[in-house]
Amino acid sequence: LFPRIIGEVVTKHRVREFHLSLTQGFWRTTEWGLPPQPASPSGAQLYAWISGDNASVVDERWTNFVNSMNGIFCTSLLDMLPNFVSTPRLSFSPTGYLNPHNPHQIRYGALSGETVCTENFTPWRKLLPCKQVTLQQ
Repeated sequence: LFPRIIGEVVTKHRVREFHLSLTQGFWRTTEWGLPPQPASPSGAQLYAWISGDNASVVDERWTNFVNSMNGIFCTSLLDMLPNFVSTPRLSFSPTGYLNPHNPHQIRYGALSGETVCTENFTPWRKLLPCKQVTLQQ
């Protein structure tokens, strides 16, 4: 039940694992307790482990991956290129298995100003296996 379009994008750009979050608001720790982990900052956050032997290859794949994700989810993710992108080495670790013999690098981008709106939910809904069923049904 994995969305085909996502599979095509990660295969094409040699993405081994990615995380995308679109959040809005803030967590009220005094009322709700500690936030679930991993927590995401307000706005858009995208990070991915991409296969590649050198930084220039990974950077090109990252740019193309961000462009594809921007188109799929109708967001402003392109605004993070190239100024709001980093290569953290110790901040994140993959949740899945990455072959240690296959070189890969992480890229991280965030946009605090990206707001969540109804245009963002339509593409998400289309990825669901039950996309034809509404919440009322």
